[in-house]
Amino acid sequence: MMNTHARKLEKKTSQAVANVVTQKKETSSSFQLKDNRPQTIAQLKGINFDAGIGSGWHVHKGHVKYASNNSTRVNFKNRTSREIGFALENAIKANGLSATKTGSDFKACMTYIREHYK
Repeated sequence: MMNTHARKLEKKTSQAVANVVTQKKETSSSFQLKDNRPQTIAQLKGINFDAGIGSGWHVHKGHVKYASNNSTRVNFKNRTSREIGFALENAIKANGLSATKTGSDFKACMTYIREHYK
């Protein structure tokens, strides 16, 4: 009789330990969604834009460009806002990006250029 009671107690204890292990596994294996938007990645890498967003038009380190498309890059050095605007318009036409001029990111970049490059 004592042996039977010890086996039942051992079985209950084993089940309790198994439940705790299962519960810990469930909480530690819960999945998390990753935010892979370019602007989020830029923020995580510590990239700060003067205007706009990384996945669209942005001003960064003396130039403006659309996302990672280097053929849209317009450098500011020794240019007035009018010259930058002209070069930017040519880049937009050459890359078929006229529709992007309506976005708030583009407008923010143009405002920045007008305010900082006379």
